[in-house]
Amino acid sequence: MSAQLRLQVMICTFGAEGIRRVAAGCYPRVEGVEYLVSWQMPDGEADMPRELAERDDFRIERSATRGSGLNRKLCLAAATAPLVLAADDDLRYTPEGLLGVIEAFDSRPKRDLLTFRYATDGKEKRYPDAECDLREAPRNYYVSCVEIAFRREAALRAGVDFNPWFGVASLFPSGEDALFVEEAMRKGLSCAFVPATVCFHPGDSTGIRRRNDPAFIEAKAAIISHIHPIDWPLRMAAHAMREAGGEGRLSRMAYVRAWLSGVAKARRRRVFDR
Repeated sequence: MSAQLRLQVMICTFGAEGIRRVAAGCYPRVEGVEYLVSWQMPDGEADMPRELAERDDFRIERSATRGSGLNRKLCLAAATAPLVLAADDDLRYTPEGLLGVIEAFDSRPKRDLLTFRYATDGKEKRYPDAECDLREAPRNYYVSCVEIAFRREAALRAGVDFNPWFGVASLFPSGEDALFVEEAMRKGLSCAFVPATVCFHPGDSTGIRRRNDPAFIEAKAAIISHIHPIDWPLRMAAHAMREAGGEGRLSRMAYVRAWLSGVAKARRRRVFDR
């Protein structure tokens, strides 16, 4: 790339099908933007799609690992741009959305991490009504990984990274996004939500699709018990009352069993010891 590199879109994908999704995606050429793909291939080699091999604004890093939390960690380790934006392999971008990420940081020099919105044809997420510090975000707002952008050097200096125990094909199938943002705030990074749309996400988010999945509840329990080590049992009871029971949902007893299983699993495997 001839232009000064400002932003890398960190795309994480898995296997031959995943890299074909990347090749078929919508990734416009934008001055100062590079697409950094971390491609996990634990089951052996696969051919690089010609569409990607011919683009000078794509960089592909291969590994034989498994798990999306670890994949994001590897992608961040390979990044070199001042700004990075987390991504999956099924998103659609526009030049306006990507340039908007750069402009958002340029106009907020004291912010280290920003979260954005995504557009979707699935169930709409709830977002704050206006820009806000993430420490003051509404209770019903949760962050999706593909909405997170940050200053790479700030994260490195603070030691903020993705937890490899969390994410698809990991011990816990979700939560690497929430943990990353929580760690960023705990380690003193300035984090805010900006009401700007960065990409298009087809279908429902993982948080919407899997809210009644016991494995998803285990992941949530592991995270909440880590963030709130004193009062997590009270939070467990509140979540069970609010989110369990009723048609199409787990019973409250099954919800509590999944929650306690997640807490025990996290402690047994020492997933927060780094």
